[in-house]
Amino acid sequence: MIAERLRVEVLEASRVLAKSGLVMGTFGNVSGVDREAGLFVIKPSGVDYEKLTPADMVPVSLADWPYVLLLALAITYRSRVAMASSTVLLASL
Repeated sequence: MIAERLRVEVLEASRVLAKSGLVMGTFGNVSGVDREAGLFVIKPSGVDYEKLTPADMVPVSLADWPYVLLLALAITYRSRVAMASSTVLLASL
């Protein structure tokens, strides 16, 4: 599996975030980066934190991330009639 260690780290951080009370339901995302491998791993949106597995974490190439992000946002916005909160992206590459 691509970025297996990083997937586990992102999963563990996601569960810590959920238990902290800082997110509600399936909202909130956690990601981790492996600059040497040229990729990052992100928790998928809309998935219950308790049901997540390392295989659910999504690896994305640092070279391709802007295109993947735009596609993901388009799919998310089309699939929801009303958003319960705003989506904010903070990227530091």
